[in-house]
Amino acid sequence: MAHLFESGFTTYTPAWHGLGTILDNPANAEQAMIEAGLDWDVALRPVSVAGVIIDEAKATVRTDTNKVLGIVGNRYEVQQNRDLFKFFDPVVDRDKNIYHTGGVLKGGRLVWLLAKLDASFYAVPDDRVDSYILLASSHDGTMKITVKHTPIRVVCWNTLSAAVMGNQTMVQIRHTRYAANELRAAHKLMGLTTKSMEQMQMLVKTLLSRNVSVGFMRKFVEHMFPSQRNMEKRPNNKHQEPIELLFENDVNTLPGMKHTGWALYNALTEYIDHDWKAKDPLFRSWFGTGENLRGRAIKMLVDQMGG
Repeated sequence: MAHLFESGFTTYTPAWHGLGTILDNPANAEQAMIEAGLDWDVALRPVSVAGVIIDEAKATVRTDTNKVLGIVGNRYEVQQNRDLFKFFDPVVDRDKNIYHTGGVLKGGRLVWLLAKLDASFYAVPDDRVDSYILLASSHDGTMKITVKHTPIRVVCWNTLSAAVMGNQTMVQIRHTRYAANELRAAHKLMGLTTKSMEQMQMLVKTLLSRNVSVGFMRKFVEHMFPSQRNMEKRPNNKHQEPIELLFENDVNTLPGMKHTGWALYNALTEYIDHDWKAKDPLFRSWFGTGENLRGRAIKMLVDQMGG
């Protein structure tokens, strides 16, 4: 991941990817900008081919390095890194210390912040789930400004899926001249996070009441990561053994959760976030296939185990 990670910070403990600065306390908006390495701007520059200006395209350029980040359409409007904080402006003072992590990926093409909300609940004793808002944006045109409710299991820093029971937990905004106003209006998502956490708590309670057999666990893993098939044989699923080991580890066998649907779901999320080898684990977990897999896992568990 080192070639994708440029700068960033975490709070209290090292990040699971092992990179970035560690802060003793959460940051306010100004501190987060500096510690995350977000204190730079992006400009639009003309694009030319063989000396001819292309009117339909512009280059996004990082002004502190003059590095080209991407080529975008002529309707694209730059939203600077500082603009991400506008999401919280209607409801949170910028001096409030709510930012727990943030950073820069891909040389500035992707930036993100993670802010902690007040809501939380305990699945079982010593197993707290906290509520966060993930704010992210790209500067190369590959991703809209994204504001997403992101519950995180504290004991192992597993990212959970907030997309339960059809609840809308994400807002995406295009990079246009209306983006700043839309980002301010998006704070309405904050009101939905309380409902989302309540639904998550009900789902966790259901999963805790359902025991998981070895057969179901293997069926679940096969559903999430289908084996490669051919005409002669069906090879063993390489994901089965590591997820089975995580299913039996210390944090997934806490009193009250051993061998339950909640333990199985967390074995999967722990595998996605920490154990599944990738060049870009953070990007995959939050912005790539990880969120899709967590959503599919929730759906299967609810469908198969009741919800």
